[in-house]
This record gives sequence, structure tokens and C-alpha cells, in this order.
Amino acid sequence: MKIDVVKNKDRKFGAKAEYLRITLEDETLLFTEREIRIARDRARKNPEDYLEPEDAIKNDFFNALFGG
Repeated sequence: MKIDVVKNKDRKFGAKAEYLRITLEDETLLFTEREIRIARDRARKNPEDYLEPEDAIKNDFFNALFGG
């Protein structure tokens, strides 16, 4: 997995200039900073809905994304 910032090359009016690109083994995802913030807030409000760290195989995605 790789996370980096990419420019919005065909930017429409009101669109963000950059995205966070998350490259997984078989797909690429684009998120705005706002979308990442919403996901982080959702996870913090609902800790019962995700695996505890000792139960996860390896949580590289969220560690890379949130600096954990």
C-alpha cells in the first residue's frame, strides 16, 4: 500500500486541487482531506465497530494514513 498526494488534473469549479491517493494491491482510491477527517471521526465515535489492534493482522493502512 502506498499513500501520496496527487493533483486534480481536470479540476472543475469548486473541486479540490489535490487528493490523497491510496494505492492498494488491486485498486486505487482517491480521498479529499475532508473525507479522511469524516472517516477518522466515525472510527473514533464507534470504536466497537472495528478490530482491536491485537486482533488485526497488520494495520499498515491506518498507521500510514494517520501517523499511528
